[in-house]
Amino acid sequence: MISQVDNILFEGSTDCAKILDLDGNLIAMNQNGQCLVEIDDFSTVSGTSWKDLWPDESHATITNALAAAEDGKSGHFTAFAPTVKGTPKWWDVQVTPILDREGKVERIFAVSRDVTLAHMALERQREAAVRLQFTLEAAEIGDWDLDLLTDTARCSLRHFACFGYDDIVPGWGFEMFLRHVHFDDRELVKSGVTTDDGQPTDWDIECRVIWPDRSIHWISAIGSVDRVDGVPTRILGIVTDITQRKSMEQQLRDLNETLEDQVRARTRERDSIWEVTRDLIAVISGSGFYKSVNPAWTREFGYPPEEIIGLPFTDFVHPEDHAEVEAGHAAMVSGSSVTNFEARIKDVGGSYRTIEWIMVAMGTDFYASGRDVTEQRRTEDQLRQAQKMEAIGQLTGGIAHDFNNMLAGIMGNIEMLRLKLAKEKGLDLSRYIEGALTGVQRAAALTHRLLAFSRRQTLDAKPTDVEGLILSMEDLLRRTLGPNVFLEVTAETNPLITLCDPHQLESALLNLAINGRDAMPDGGRLTIASNNKFLDEEYASTQLNEVAPGPFVRISVSDTGTGMTTDVARRALDPFFTTKPIGQGTGLGLSMVYGFIKQSRGHLRIQSEPGRGTTIDLFLPWHAGKAALQEVSDAMVDANRVVDRKVMILLVEDDPAIRNICAEMLDDLGYVVAVAGDGIQALKQLATMAAIDLLITDVGLPNGLNGRQVADAARVTYPGLQVLFITGFAAGATVENDLLSAGMQVVTKPFSMTTFVNRVRSMIELQKT
Repeated sequence: MISQVDNILFEGSTDCAKILDLDGNLIAMNQNGQCLVEIDDFSTVSGTSWKDLWPDESHATITNALAAAEDGKSGHFTAFAPTVKGTPKWWDVQVTPILDREGKVERIFAVSRDVTLAHMALERQREAAVRLQFTLEAAEIGDWDLDLLTDTARCSLRHFACFGYDDIVPGWGFEMFLRHVHFDDRELVKSGVTTDDGQPTDWDIECRVIWPDRSIHWISAIGSVDRVDGVPTRILGIVTDITQRKSMEQQLRDLNETLEDQVRARTRERDSIWEVTRDLIAVISGSGFYKSVNPAWTREFGYPPEEIIGLPFTDFVHPEDHAEVEAGHAAMVSGSSVTNFEARIKDVGGSYRTIEWIMVAMGTDFYASGRDVTEQRRTEDQLRQAQKMEAIGQLTGGIAHDFNNMLAGIMGNIEMLRLKLAKEKGLDLSRYIEGALTGVQRAAALTHRLLAFSRRQTLDAKPTDVEGLILSMEDLLRRTLGPNVFLEVTAETNPLITLCDPHQLESALLNLAINGRDAMPDGGRLTIASNNKFLDEEYASTQLNEVAPGPFVRISVSDTGTGMTTDVARRALDPFFTTKPIGQGTGLGLSMVYGFIKQSRGHLRIQSEPGRGTTIDLFLPWHAGKAALQEVSDAMVDANRVVDRKVMILLVEDDPAIRNICAEMLDDLGYVVAVAGDGIQALKQLATMAAIDLLITDVGLPNGLNGRQVADAARVTYPGLQVLFITGFAAGATVENDLLSAGMQVVTKPFSMTTFVNRVRSMIELQKT
C-alpha cells in the first residue's frame, strides 16, 4: 500500500498524516500525528470513522472534501476538532486520493496541520477590527483608504459626515477632497501631504472644509503612506471633525473666567484638548504625585506616561525651583482654587526648559497645564540686557558730548594763550600750559572711550588692510606685552580688506592685547589671527539681530591665560565692569571695543573657559575695494603759517566759547570769518555774503536746522562748496549714516588748534582746485 520511500515521507511529516479507506475509517496515522492528536495508543482509534473524531458542525464540510478525493480530485477544508484528550484545536486539512495500479481510488490520504495559533491570531485580529470600528464610531472618527494609483478612496460613513454628507459619495478621491477644502487652506494642504519633490508623505494636517450647505467646518486629517518596494501605493488615515475644538480654543482665549469654572463647564472640550494640545497637562494627586499625563509629555519631553505616573511632581523639577513648586502646592492644599508659577522641567535628555504653570483644584486632585516659555524668557533677558546697555550708552554719550564741548573751549583758549605768549617776551609759563593741555588730552581720551562704548564716536571709515595694520603694530604690541608673553601673528594669503576706522581698530587691538597680557601674570602666548569668514543665516539667527549674514574679516585675539567663568564672560561687555583690582582698570576697555565693532556694522564674540584662556573674535564687514593710503599727520603742518590771500569762511557753532576761539584763530591766520549761532542765523549770513570758500558747522544746532541741512542749503547757492563738520557727539556723523558726501569732512571735539587749522587749510586748497 505504501512504498518504503512514501513511508519515510509519511513518518517524516511534522503534520498529522492519515490514511482512510473509502468508507472513511482510519487505517494509519504517523507518529507526529498521534502526538498532535494526543493518541497514546493508535490501536484505540484504528478503524474508527472520521465522523467519530470531528464535531457534527464540521461534517458537511468534511464530507464534501472526501467526496472530491473519492472522485480523484483534491479536497481542502479548515475546521475545529478537539484532540482525543479534549484539547481544542483548529486544523487545516488537505485530502488527496491514493490510486491503485489501474488508476482507481483505493484509499484517501489526509494531512492535518495544526493552525490553532494562526486561527486564534486571526480571531483576535477580527475582534480588534470590530473594537477599532466601534471605537472610531464612539469617538466620531472617520477612516479612509486612498488608492494612489487610481485616486479612489474607500471611506466610512463617519468620514463623509465630516464633510457634511449623510451617505457615501461616489467617486471620492484626493481631488474631490481638495475641492471641499477652503480655498485659503488648499496650498497648506497640498504642501502638507507631499514632499518638496511632489512625492506623497504622511499626513498630519488641520484645515477648513466647506459643507454642501456652505457652512465652514474644521477637520483634522492624519494619514500614513503604504509603500510597495519603496513606491507609495496607498494612504490609510483617519479624519475628525474638530470644529467644536477650534471654537473652544477661541473661547478659551477670550474668556476671563477662572480655570475652575472653565474646567467644570467644558469637561468634554477638555478631553479633546488633552490629546491634541502642545501644552503639558497633568492630573496630580493631593499628595503631589502624578496620576495621569497627556501625550504632550511624550511629544515634547520624550517621557512615555509609564515613566511619569506614580512619581512625585518635583522629581522632574530643577532643584532650585522646588521651593516655588512646593509653595504653589501648599497654596492649593490650603484652599486656593487657582495658582500660577514657573518651574524648570527636565526633559528625557537631561536639559531643563522653563514652563509656565497654571494649576486648578478639582475635588481631591489638581489639574495642571504648563506652557513652554523657555525661548520667551531667554528673549526677554536679552532684551533687558540690550535696553540696559542702550540706556547706559545714552547716558555716557550725553556726558561725553557735553564734556567735549567744554574741553574744546578750554583747549582752544590754552593753545591761543601759548601762541600769544610765544610772541611776547616774559615769564616762561609753557610748563603750566603744557600741563593743562596734557590734562585736557587725558580727559579727551576718556570721552573717546565713552563715545566708543555708546557707539556715538565719529568714525573715519576707509578701506583698511587688516593684515598690514596688524603687522605694523607688531613692534608696539611686543613692547606692550613684555618679555614674558610670546606674540604670534598669523593671516591667510587672501586680501583682508574691511571698511572701518583704522585708528580705532588699532586702539581696539591694543586694548585686547593688554587684557590678554593681564590675564597671563606668569606669562604665556598671545595669538592674533586674521582670515575671511562668512557668517551664515543659521548663525546670525542665534544672535538676536546682533549681526546680519554675509562676508566678514575675522580677527581673533587668543591668550593662554586664566580664562573667564560663564558669568564673567556674560558681563564682560558691560560698561565699568572689571575683575581687576581697584585703580587698575576702568571697565571701559572691552565696552569701547564692542561699541566700535557695532558702530562699524560688525560683530564680537567671546569664547572663554576658566584655566584654558580666552578668544575674542572681531568680525568686520568684508570690503571688495583696495586699502586706502595712509594720511599725513596733522602735526606735520605748521599752524602759524599765515595764508597768502583773503579767504571767506562761515563758522556756525552754538557754543560761544568754541565759536569765539575758532573765529579768533582763523582771524589770526588771515581768513575773513562770518559767524552764526544756529542754522537760521547761518542762512541769513549766507544770504548777505558775496562769496564763500569754506563752511564750518557744528552737527547738532538749536532752533530746528542741523549742520547737514545748513550745508545742503549752502550748496544750492554754492555748488561743490567744501564743508567741515565739527562735533562732540555725532550720533550719526559717520560715513555709514550718509552724513558725509563728496567735499565734506569731519573733526571731533575736543581738537587741537593745529588739527583744526590744518584741516581748514587742506579743504580750502581743495576748494581752489
